[in-house]
Amino acid sequence: MGDTLMISADVAGSPVRAILDSGSAASIINTRLVKRLGIAPSGKRIIRGTGGRVEVTEISDVALTVADDRRRLPFAIVSDLAAISSAFGRPIDLVLGEDILAGRCVALDFTQDRIGFAQTGSFAGGSGWRRLPLTHGTRRELLVAASIGGGSPVQLIFDLGSANALMLSTALVAAQNLLAGKARSTAALGSLDGVQIVTAFVLDDVAIGGATLSWCRWRGWIIGNPTARWAASDCRLSRNSM
Repeated sequence: MGDTLMISADVAGSPVRAILDSGSAASIINTRLVKRLGIAPSGKRIIRGTGGRVEVTEISDVALTVADDRRRLPFAIVSDLAAISSAFGRPIDLVLGEDILAGRCVALDFTQDRIGFAQTGSFAGGSGWRRLPLTHGTRRELLVAASIGGGSPVQLIFDLGSANALMLSTALVAAQNLLAGKARSTAALGSLDGVQIVTAFVLDDVAIGGATLSWCRWRGWIIGNPTARWAASDCRLSRNSM
């Protein structure tokens, strides 16, 4: 589905197919897998999605292995991933969140669906590489500063799990007048907290970390939640920005 990274992983000794979603503060495990493994729920938690807050079940002390990197997550969210599996055309039992990136240097290969881990700070990059500073939001989401359509820099969630290039809040679109002269349409956007109808339009340029990014043109989705997201899997550095 788009350029979303699909990889192999292991949950409590059971091999699964997973997607990487750095826009999620916590990893999410399919309800059917939790039942099959006989893992008892440990409580409830309120999470925030693109459509607002929703109550979910969680499990504790989760044994997880990705790319030979063994981790024990303090908790993981339990949710029905049937809609995500249907969208990808194959069973998806695990969504790897930002929590698996903590303390790690991560190498991603979207073409070959591969991921590699090393200790944080061990990757120096090469000639022509740009360092992109990331920060954490109040809910541990990864944030990056960007300029959209030539406007003032704003904080975007760095979301590797979205097949959409941009998801923007109505407040940001209005404040920077991003719809001026733009053709627009509507589309259905789904997430763990349901489906909502959003406005779709096309942007010509986005600048991140001093580099101009191009994806032919950028398709933006306007959502009501006051958060902007950037999906790194749907863009690439233009030749003149290297």
